[in-house]
Amino acid sequence: MHVFSGIESLGRILIASYSLEQGLEEFYLVMAKEVENDSAKLIFERLAGIEEKHKDLIYDKYKDIEAAPSSQEDFEKQIQADYMEGGMTTEEYLQRFKPDKDSPQEVIELAMSIEAQALDLYQRAADSYQDSEINSFFKRMSGEEKEHLFRLGELMEEVL
Repeated sequence: MHVFSGIESLGRILIASYSLEQGLEEFYLVMAKEVENDSAKLIFERLAGIEEKHKDLIYDKYKDIEAAPSSQEDFEKQIQADYMEGGMTTEEYLQRFKPDKDSPQEVIELAMSIEAQALDLYQRAADSYQDSEINSFFKRMSGEEKEHLFRLGELMEEVL
């Protein structure tokens, strides 16, 4: 899936990025409700919290460059979270990976897969834009995804 064509304005890129982060947050929250294992539930809730912080970062950047709605909640009303960070819908991820939702290890492995795809998406986007502000934004986002992967790796060590 091509989320960014290489010709969007930074404002449009931020909206698309926010939508991707929102989709993943919603995925994690749905998963947290579906699992019975308390450890897996906690992992999904933590992951949703990370995505919430990512959305805040994107919204703050959007407010810096565009006339934004008065609240982040109003901003979200303009956004549709059809896809997660890796570019697939929640259902597509579940069908493709078929994780045991009550296994903390499988939950972390799925999250790592999604975050790795997001890292790749943002790195490729950075390479596609010559505009320094857009390129800088995507490099920062890819750095954030690297940090997510690092944290997930630490979490994996805790549960093993």
